[in-house]
Amino acid sequence: MSVLRKIPIPFFAVVSLVLGIGLAIWQYDLVINRSKPTSKTRSAVDLQFRMNDGRTVVVPEDTSQYSVVMFWGASSERSMAMISEVVEASQNTELDSLFDFYIVNIENSPDEIRQSVAFDNSELPFGYNPTGDYFDDSPIQTLPVTIIFSPTGAVFAGLEGYSPGALQEKLYSTAAAMKYVGSSGEFKFRIE
Repeated sequence: MSVLRKIPIPFFAVVSLVLGIGLAIWQYDLVINRSKPTSKTRSAVDLQFRMNDGRTVVVPEDTSQYSVVMFWGASSERSMAMISEVVEASQNTELDSLFDFYIVNIENSPDEIRQSVAFDNSELPFGYNPTGDYFDDSPIQTLPVTIIFSPTGAVFAGLEGYSPGALQEKLYSTAAAMKYVGSSGEFKFRIE
């Protein structure tokens, strides 16, 4: 008599059910994470856009700092609320020394943007007309979307939508992680 015949049939049914549920959850997670624009990447992305002062920015522009890029649209009320938080963070000297901030409109012309924000203020990091392979690999499905790029140009973290204070929390946690993680994502040992 084999060992399998001694195991009760209800046990096999429970094990099969648990394995089936686990497989379904795993497949669902694969599908959902494939289309998320905030998933981390190891390699540099191709992203560039025009700034309100006329220059073209290629992410990362400064390889010693993380780049915070907020994608927004003038018709999105949540985007307008998020812009004020990004502007506030960009004027915070503690954060400005660690991050480059960009507020990039993905759907409107400069004339349309001017009707919503102080686009011509060169002290504010407004951009428009983004291009690059980043949008092929990570399509934006909701606005606003804020992506933090590492100094190497890889996606480090991101926020979808708007939640008051979430950006500041993410920036401070990223700043804390920067003490222990190198620019290419490797762990740095700290010797004191």
